[in-house]
Amino acid sequence: MMIKDLFQGIDGISEEGVNEWLVARHYILEERKRLDVAKDLGPKSGRYVHVEIILDGGSDRLAAAIVRQVALITHYPNFKEGDESTRTVISVIHNNEDSLQMKELLKKYLGNLTDYCQFVVDGKNESRYYESFKNFMPLDVAIEIRKAGAGCSLCPDKAEEPIKIRMSEVKNIAYHCNEDADSKRICQAQLINMAYNLGKDIDNLPAYDNANVPRYETALHYFFSHTTSEKALEKWTSANVKANDRLSCLFCADCIKERLDGLLDIPGKTIDKYLREERKKVDKAISDNIDALALCEHSRWNVERLILGYRPYSFQEHLEIEDLFGDEQAAYRKRLKNDGVHMDLCSYKNLRRIDPGNIKYDYFLMLAIPYILAAGSKKSPGKQKLIYL
Repeated sequence: MMIKDLFQGIDGISEEGVNEWLVARHYILEERKRLDVAKDLGPKSGRYVHVEIILDGGSDRLAAAIVRQVALITHYPNFKEGDESTRTVISVIHNNEDSLQMKELLKKYLGNLTDYCQFVVDGKNESRYYESFKNFMPLDVAIEIRKAGAGCSLCPDKAEEPIKIRMSEVKNIAYHCNEDADSKRICQAQLINMAYNLGKDIDNLPAYDNANVPRYETALHYFFSHTTSEKALEKWTSANVKANDRLSCLFCADCIKERLDGLLDIPGKTIDKYLREERKKVDKAISDNIDALALCEHSRWNVERLILGYRPYSFQEHLEIEDLFGDEQAAYRKRLKNDGVHMDLCSYKNLRRIDPGNIKYDYFLMLAIPYILAAGSKKSPGKQKLIYL
């Protein structure tokens, strides 16, 4: 299976749409090393990331795909719910009077994200639910479209030097389909899927004291010693794992190395070599910052799910489910989830109240980072295939 196959499994996406996903993902993950800023955004950092996408040529559709990819990966453990000063700001800068086309493209390419994040177009709020949901589901990404020369309306007073992406420089970018790299990343995505489906070793843990790292030792031991590539593939191809869930695991795998970059100084070493030589330092850094890492993962998941078309419960739906119990409540929740309405799309604070049993999976996943990164670490040049837009 190649990464291209994961995108083709999504209903309603055209071949051109798949290629836009792949080119944008390749450009942001591989070509734009200036976006590797995670080392400056550890849990105690007060900085934020500001990305400017300048529409000075090339395809507006590809620009929208790049905005989507930036929104998927720019999540850092210094984000604190209720504090918008450390969220990522994405600015799309145009030279035309009319920004309607780009606004409509972003609404299409970003799913429900533009309805719930702060979304400003030429100084006007275009988000349907940001004001009513910003406390219930604070997001770590904000987006604006503005004319060249206008100031950023979303940046806090402490201005950061923006990372500039000029579309005139992106229009000839090709996606290099490397089978070995795809295989490694999909292997990591399969392990992430296994982490969320480990079974009783996680399910039986109580829904509290999540930062108590020693309580996960049995589950980590089982995950490390019993998870084979065959088991991971079997779970990955199960009928219970939907196409969106596989994409979700891929998006998580795309970000997982950056979780360590903000915690550790890894000069002159590959992450694989550092894991082999300094494993105790890695484990301690993760344990010492487990709360921030788990919150970061949930914040990333919120944005990803909105992009994939999910939405949070309305306040009316929360009232309705609170009047149900047992099988009736489970059936109501399942019906909404099948319709793309997810109870866990909320702040961590609210998740502890609404669905506390699921929080431990974020903690376990962060503790499993060294195992996941070590997967498929053997590198080879691979076969190259090119996809141009």
